[in-house]
Amino acid sequence: MTSATRMSSSSFSSSGTSASRSRVPFKQLDPERQKTIKSFKRGAKPRLRKMIQNHYKQWKK
Repeated sequence: MTSATRMSSSSFSSSGTSASRSRVPFKQLDPERQKTIKSFKRGAKPRLRKMIQNHYKQWKK
């Protein structure tokens, strides 16, 4: 396992958004980025969870 893959996996496993990782207060972000982060929390996370659940269902068979 190279250092590059380790870096990417650790950053992926941390559940915080990129905003919280870079330690910028959420209110200081420009409205566009706030919108994208909120839409990500609403839209992408459930979709990812669904994809993961489907993957495990196929894997258990």
